[in-house]
Amino acid sequence: MMQLTGSKRSRKGIRAEIVALSLCLFFSSSANFAVAAAPVISTKWTIANGADSPPVFLDGSGFAADNDKFDFTVDVGTTGLEYDSVAFVDDTHMRFNFHGKANTGTITIQANASAFFPVASEASNTISISVPVPLVAQNITFTAPSVMKVKDPDQVPIATSSSGLTVLITSNTPSTCTIDFLKIHAVAEGTCSLTANANGNSIYSQAIPVTRSFSILPVTALPPNEPQVPVDEVTNLGSVSYDPKNASGAYVAVLVAGNNLDPKKATLVKLLVPPNSTKTPVVFLISSFSSDVENSEGYFVALIKSSDAEGAPISAMHAAVEINIPAGAADSIPSWSLDGKVWYKLKKIESEVLPADYHAGYFIEKDGRIAIFTDYLMLFGHRKLQEPILISSPSLLIKPSVSTQISNSGGSGTGEVGFYTRTLDTCTITPSGLLTGLKEGKCIVAATKAASGVYSNAISSAITVFVQRVATVDQGSGNDLDHEVLCQELSYTLLKTSSLVYVNLCAEDAGKTAYLEIGTKSKTGTWSYVSVLKQKLDSNGTTFFKMNTALKIGQIVRVLAEGKVQISTTITKN
Repeated sequence: MMQLTGSKRSRKGIRAEIVALSLCLFFSSSANFAVAAAPVISTKWTIANGADSPPVFLDGSGFAADNDKFDFTVDVGTTGLEYDSVAFVDDTHMRFNFHGKANTGTITIQANASAFFPVASEASNTISISVPVPLVAQNITFTAPSVMKVKDPDQVPIATSSSGLTVLITSNTPSTCTIDFLKIHAVAEGTCSLTANANGNSIYSQAIPVTRSFSILPVTALPPNEPQVPVDEVTNLGSVSYDPKNASGAYVAVLVAGNNLDPKKATLVKLLVPPNSTKTPVVFLISSFSSDVENSEGYFVALIKSSDAEGAPISAMHAAVEINIPAGAADSIPSWSLDGKVWYKLKKIESEVLPADYHAGYFIEKDGRIAIFTDYLMLFGHRKLQEPILISSPSLLIKPSVSTQISNSGGSGTGEVGFYTRTLDTCTITPSGLLTGLKEGKCIVAATKAASGVYSNAISSAITVFVQRVATVDQGSGNDLDHEVLCQELSYTLLKTSSLVYVNLCAEDAGKTAYLEIGTKSKTGTWSYVSVLKQKLDSNGTTFFKMNTALKIGQIVRVLAEGKVQISTTITKN
């Protein structure tokens, strides 16, 4: 068992000890002096058995920006991992880097007192990350189905797993065969392809899918008056009539194609209309909103409409109808839309009955097909989520009447990107992302990307830009500034438990490391300064500091670069 502690002290740790010793000596006569306890740490991170060099992210508060591995006590136990290093993400997150492949065992992590700013009075609580035992593999035995003919009775497939877990069989060729009520149903002449899957659990891993194919032969001569199976020929527009006088409702199964009538690219859609759905006779129309390519990739969308005898559209039903479509691609999301431009996720329901407070929901059948229950007719099907949209601003603090260009990255598809803000009293933003400050306050900005192809519309996480007037630079605090003619700006925002400091130095300072120092005046009139944060200046010579403590009126904030004071100001008010 290998255990790493803070035995090799970092420079920050030595400084913390000196500061702590000095404070003890200074306040030895004060019975009320106390140092804050360490914040609570936690993690939601897990490590899979066999993971290669896995990271762990630690949650907390007040983490110091210059932490190193010796500011934490880490015990890797029997996992076989090696504790490499830590990385500061922000003041509430730390990343721990491990080397090697993870074996069964438990890792424990404790933050030393020096891991926090300001230094805590003691170490934090200890958290544990368990590496579970490896999952057992399971194998599927899938007996090849017998050759069938169209109109044959449905065949029961035989598939089992070595784990004893449930095996799910789905059809890869719904235009030729389907799985209805756990049985194989012959739809049309051709090759039927079925795949057997078994999900894993806490003991068994997911099984490797097994596929079996067999032939569906054409139907032989039918006996007189034998009822026809309710599956139309391939069409781009299916229909079914419903009369409320019919106590059994209405049903149709139709092979719907996109922009051509290729049976191999058609999608089987079943529409079940229960009794009492409408008060008057109606005709339901079923078509494919998605293209043949999208359908073949698992992103089928059906357009369901209805009209009365005079052709007037009817969109709301008195009882929920069922729209049964194939399962989508692995990364697809059952969705609905009124216009095909704005998509919403369908809610999953646990039975084939739509809850009273739902207008639409979907249920996963045993054969994997999706049963959508809805009392409104519109677009239903499978759409794909976009990659996350990221937005950024060259400056997170601007003056009133000053503009900055918000940029974006990420997302998926070719949809148009637009920007918006809900804080219209603080700022405005154009659809192309030009942000202008109006008055002091928080400006909250986000971006949207329209739906395109198989992708639904998406919205980014919001960012906050502070609109703040620049504080007056104070050259009279006994600090020798490096520039006689100031080309810099320094501004701050005072929050309840934290402070934001924005620094803009000259362009020639780009790439330098800026150090933020806080000055406090003693009762004897002398000033003492403590370095609290450091940041690298960007290409414009600017940076942004976020402090976990609130600045106080009368303190001095100053910024140093290359050992010289570049700019300073006295805290007056926000």
